[in-house]
Amino acid sequence: MSSGQVERSSLRQWWRSRKRKWPWVVAALVLILFVIAGMFGDPAKKPGETPADKPAMAIPGGLTGMDAASARDRLEALGFGVTIESVDGRAVIVEGNWLVVSAEHRAGGSADDILLRVEKPTEPTTTTTQPPAVVEAPPVTQAPPVTATPPVEVAPVPEQPAEPPSAYYANCAAARAAGAAPLHAGEPGYRAGLDRDGDGVACEK
Repeated sequence: MSSGQVERSSLRQWWRSRKRKWPWVVAALVLILFVIAGMFGDPAKKPGETPADKPAMAIPGGLTGMDAASARDRLEALGFGVTIESVDGRAVIVEGNWLVVSAEHRAGGSADDILLRVEKPTEPTTTTTQPPAVVEAPPVTQAPPVTATPPVEVAPVPEQPAEPPSAYYANCAAARAAGAAPLHAGEPGYRAGLDRDGDGVACEK
């Protein structure tokens, strides 16, 4: 084999080995570029530039008047973060005893952070009502059955003979003029005013 053939054979072997290494070199360069991009950020972004703020999520309605525990469960099921504060600064321990009065986005929080303001309802004053006194009614005595009595026949009263009409005499002269003098006690026309001596006989003289 001549020297020229040896030289051409060496060149072919070098070229084949170079072709086999080329994909590895490209992959290494791509990996290096990704690492640099991760370290220094997006080269197209200007220094100090911040991404646009995430739009705030709409607060669901119907929270006012719910107890705080139920409102929290509902919001967390929708993916919200929930913070609960009382309107008077008291600590909220049992959330089920507090009612929601307002719901708003929490200041300084993310777009899905909700602040629930709650208040504790006033407990109604319970008054003990005494049961009314039971008054026992006196026993009711049933009246004996009424037995119908047969009608009593009333005997007719005999008619009294009509008394002669009583006479009145102004004085003894009138009695004498009527022919009734003298007048005895019990007779029509007799009266004490005509019997001067009170002997039971008037106008005897």
